[in-house]
Amino acid sequence: AEVDQEKGTYQWNTAGSAITLRDAHGQVSHYRVIENALVKLDQQGQTISLMNGPQWQLHKVSEDSEGQLLYESFRWQAQYVEGASSLAGSGGKVPYIAFIPSSQKIVGWDGCNQISGNFTLGSNHGLKFGPLISTRKACMGLEVDRHVAQVLNHTHGFRVHDSTLQLLGAKGKVIARFGADAQPLELPKS
Repeated sequence: AEVDQEKGTYQWNTAGSAITLRDAHGQVSHYRVIENALVKLDQQGQTISLMNGPQWQLHKVSEDSEGQLLYESFRWQAQYVEGASSLAGSGGKVPYIAFIPSSQKIVGWDGCNQISGNFTLGSNHGLKFGPLISTRKACMGLEVDRHVAQVLNHTHGFRVHDSTLQLLGAKGKVIARFGADAQPLELPKS
């Protein structure tokens, strides 16, 4: 993944809770500082939200972290799931997953139920999920949800290339493929 870098100046507010950035062209951006993230503010200092949903946040992720690749998309939409003859879930929608860097959590939808849980990154693009929890809606006649759960439980690694996330099984075989989706993720209310 390519890292964008801009030069400019910054200034903290007196309370140390907000920062103003000014790039080399004089463009000004305001952010509120929270633990391991910056929250984008408008010119009046109000929080900017995405489509009346979650706040726009820039999360702290190590520059050399392999995990940075997972955060290239708001969410990842299923393109292939091993064992599933169809990706059509409830209402014809396709399953998706999203990674939340500030809490090392995965959230998503398996084609029937909302899912969430933890993930762990290992060396050499290692990735493990679990334990995962889900809502318990009954979706008659669907199979994709069962296959999504199996794939996530058997994931040992990942690759990202050309806006595609591949989940890899124990022997490096592609067991699922997800495409980058620019649609903002609506996080569950906590």
